[in-house]
Formats: sequence, C-alpha cells, structure tokens
Amino acid sequence: MIRSMTGFGRASFEAGGLHFDVEVRCLNSRHIDLSVRLPKALSAFEAEVRALVQKTFARGQTPLSVALPPRAAPPPWLELDLDVADRYVEAARRLSERHGLAADLGAAELLALPSVARLVESELPVEALHEGLLRAVREALASAAAMRATEGKALERELRG
Repeated sequence: MIRSMTGFGRASFEAGGLHFDVEVRCLNSRHIDLSVRLPKALSAFEAEVRALVQKTFARGQTPLSVALPPRAAPPPWLELDLDVADRYVEAARRLSERHGLAADLGAAELLALPSVARLVESELPVEALHEGLLRAVREALASAAAMRATEGKALERELRG
C-alpha cells in the first residue's frame, strides 16, 4: 500500500484544570527527522513521546508540539514565612536599641529580605498529565497516519489510472 509522506493530526486533553493541544505534522523527508516541543510541565515525558512517534513513523520530517494556551496555567501564589519575618523584625529592634538607630522596617522592605516571601508554583497532577499526554499523542499520531493512508490511496488510484 502506498502511503503519502504528508499528514496532520490533532488531539487535546485536560489535566489539573488545564487544556493542552497536541499537533503532529508529517512532511516528506528521507529519514526520520523528529522534533518535540513540550511545555515545561510535560518535559519529563519527552522520551516517551519521541518513542511513540518513532514507533508510528519510520521516516519523514515530523514535528510534534504540545501547547498550553498562554495564561492558562494557574498563577503562582505568594507564600510568606512569618517566623523568618518575625526574626528580622526582632533583629532590627535589637539593633535599634543597641545603636540608637531608627527601627523603621516597612512591609515592602521586609518582603524583599531573603526567605520571607517566595512564589510557589501550583502542583499539577503528574499521573493525569502523563496519561492524558500519551493518549492525546497516540490519537494525533493515528489521525496523521490515517491521513497519510487516505492520501496514499488517492495517489495509488491516480498512478494506476
């Protein structure tokens, strides 16, 4: 059976309240030329994604991308360590008493001191991300393979005619 070298597949999945879009394109190339672009949250799964693509297609330029729409990721939140802040305030008070200095320590200055505040990224459900990603990649690859087979049949009919 003749298969076309060009095809396109798309799938999507949701995990942790986030929506991801998977796209794979197949273009003519003598050897497999694979590129995978994943959001940071999915980068640990790149090797598995590459293996799935290579198992499906033996040749062709095959870029696969997974997109997380901008501003879709949950925003980080600010975590305060009030014990550390209390120690800074107490240290400022002692220095003030000992050296006759002003003890004015404003909230903005306190927030800027090391270990008082830090941004914490939201935890995403790793297992749900992993399962959703692999399912969507398989779906997109199957769609691209089906398109290549359909185009191949059309090419074969044309060549036989």
